Amino acid sequence: MKKQSYIAIVLLVVSISGCKKFLDQQPITTISSDNFWKTPADASAGIAGIYDGLQAAFNSSHFPEWGDARSDNYNAGGTGANQVTVSLNGVSSLTGSANWGTIFQAIGRANTAIKYIPGMTTLDANTKNNDLAQAYASRALMYFWAIRLWGPVPLRTTPYESINEPTAQARTPVDSILNFSILPDLKQALALVDASQTNAFQITKGAILAMLTDVYMWQKDYPDVLSTSAQLLALPYGYKVSANTSDLYRSIFLDPVNSKEAIFSLNWNSVQDGSNSSMAAIGSQSHTSNYYIDSSVFLRFENVKADIRRAVIYDTVLVNAIKPVQQIAKFYPVVLNSTKNLTMPLDVNNQAFIPLYRIADILLLRAEAFNWTGDTASAFSILNNIKTTRKTPAVSSANYHTPLDVEKAILDERQLELFAEGKRWFDLLRTGRTIAVMDPILKVRQLQRGNAPIGFGDPRQVLWPIARDVLTRNPLLVQNPPYSE
Repeated sequence: MKKQSYIAIVLLVVSISGCKKFLDQQPITTISSDNFWKTPADASAGIAGIYDGLQAAFNSSHFPEWGDARSDNYNAGGTGANQVTVSLNGVSSLTGSANWGTIFQAIGRANTAIKYIPGMTTLDANTKNNDLAQAYASRALMYFWAIRLWGPVPLRTTPYESINEPTAQARTPVDSILNFSILPDLKQALALVDASQTNAFQITKGAILAMLTDVYMWQKDYPDVLSTSAQLLALPYGYKVSANTSDLYRSIFLDPVNSKEAIFSLNWNSVQDGSNSSMAAIGSQSHTSNYYIDSSVFLRFENVKADIRRAVIYDTVLVNAIKPVQQIAKFYPVVLNSTKNLTMPLDVNNQAFIPLYRIADILLLRAEAFNWTGDTASAFSILNNIKTTRKTPAVSSANYHTPLDVEKAILDERQLELFAEGKRWFDLLRTGRTIAVMDPILKVRQLQRGNAPIGFGDPRQVLWPIARDVLTRNPLLVQNPPYSE
């Protein structure tokens, strides 16, 4: 983590439409914390800076590489060495996505807001509480991603504000971060949030309950998964799975603020935020995609051509049994070229929203919890509701004989439903299926590239290595084995 005596802030844009969201605004200057956090505009700017930090954390190739590229969702595309390395599970301390710097930058901004907002006398109580809720939830979200990727990480809940303050810090055990930081932060956010807010581009009560459900599922705390997901479903906003056509399904990603399925998506504006290069890594007119859809999941979509998600994810006109699908179109509007094929945006114009939570995700987690608490009927009710809404055949519980079989059926549906949304790698990790699923796939990939078919390799490689640059700057850190420094 970087020592700093300042906070990045956002200059409020005054000559814009009244409907313009502060989440679009960019940090353009710095100012001492002693002279900031005075006015409501300062608070709005500080919260916007946190959202900008979340955007930065998931930009570059981080989002696809952390959530999908090491799984059976993607295979390497193009000619870049990095994507080959990632898709073959050959990540090292020199791999770009091994650097957690942007995650801790976002955490640092949240820490500063959490310190200063309570003392602001110019904010009304409701605004103050809601701003704090977004800061607490953002910090929890970033730590949740960090521990799932690297395991133990340094835990910091106060800002760095002095150049004399030591920044080297050892790693804190995962259970301690979960139980004494992530969960308390989310519970505090839930107590403070303005329940009337429903904008999917902001952290709302629904978003916080979704995060809690996700964390409890990671801990295999199934009663709390059912409790928090039930609270989410009971919210008056009325989240529900309803997209039964390709156009409606695509609207979840193109227009989340008007979708009953979207819970929390990162807003993006290419003019103000620059290109969303995370999404450009899987679909761009400017270059060949870094990652293609893996043949295994592609064939699953091709086996059920009525699936409304199929035509959203890739151009079905260009389907070829030999040539892999090279562009993932899920997050873009339909733009056809002269030959009636889908056209991806140029990198400079890429402003795809990043979906972090939506109701199908939470419902399928709820189905898993029902399965593991013995309520198989409820698990299949959720599973089949999503299947039939997306125009795929329902399944019978009679064909699944053990809870592990049912879990696999739910995970299979999650893979199709949440494809390219950064969920698959973590699903494999939390269910202990990573090596069983990836070992045979990696052997095939290795053979195809003329390498020895060693498969997954050391099971400790389910975690990411810590970047060499991070290790150099913090001598109290120890690299994750078996990686070298």
